[in-house]
Formats: sequence, structure tokens, C-alpha cells
Amino acid sequence: MALYVILVMLAALVDRAYLAQWWWTPDLALALAAWAMVDGTEDGVVWRAWIAGLACELADPVGNGFYLLAFTALGIIFLPVRRFLFRTRAAAWVVWAAVSFVLVRMADGVLGGFADLTWQHLVIGAATTAGAAAACGWLLGGLPARWRPVGVGGA
Repeated sequence: MALYVILVMLAALVDRAYLAQWWWTPDLALALAAWAMVDGTEDGVVWRAWIAGLACELADPVGNGFYLLAFTALGIIFLPVRRFLFRTRAAAWVVWAAVSFVLVRMADGVLGGFADLTWQHLVIGAATTAGAAAACGWLLGGLPARWRPVGVGGA
């Protein structure tokens, strides 16, 4: 779990400090959290989402609690869906990351205004975040058990 905390904090820092200047870049913390929710053990789904939200809050200069609540809500929403997925496949990681991206951006738009969010931004952002989740799964999923950031949930 400590490795997950370090990785998600680094992802949030890179995302909020550097990648935020381009609209088409993935949400790295969300991609890592989506992979961890899908591929990890069931008992830590909400905690992993909460930790990712907290990392985004700490990395965000505004930090108004939105990411903490949004990511935690994603973890809660995902729990009933989880039993229907084959969790070690990239398709599940990609789909959940894309859906999560859209849900977070839509909630942000409803609460704070849609401003310059267009459907093209939403689709491309969801696609890049889904690709980042697949990369997380391929890079981290095959690690030995002691180096894996999350426990093996399998399916």
C-alpha cells in the first residue's frame, strides 16, 4: 500500500503541476486509481479511491475537497459493478478509467460550470486517461507480489 500512496502522489503532482497546461493530457492519478480499483483486492477499493482523491487535493493549489469526494464516490459506485468484471484484463481497466474520467468531469461541470469543456475535450481526455490506465496495468500488474502497489484481486 505504501508504494501505491507514493505512486498516486507522484501522479497527482505531475498531473496538477505540469500536465495541467494541456487539455488533452490524461488524468494520471485517476488512471492509476481506476486500475487499482479494478485490479486490486475488493476490501481496499474505496480506500484506494480515497487515497487518490486525497493526493489530488494535496497537489491541487485550490484543494476544495472536490477530488476527495469525487474519487471516494467512484470507489463506492464501483463496488457493485466489480463482481461483473474480469479484473485482470485491460478492457476492464480502460472502460472504468474512461467512465471515471467522464463522471468526474461532468460532476465538476455541474458544480463549477462547464466553461470550455466540450465533448471533444471529454472524449479525448477519457481516451488518454484510459490509455494511461492500461499502461499502469501493464507496467504494475505483472510485478512480483511484494512490489505490487495493490494486492491481486483476480477474477
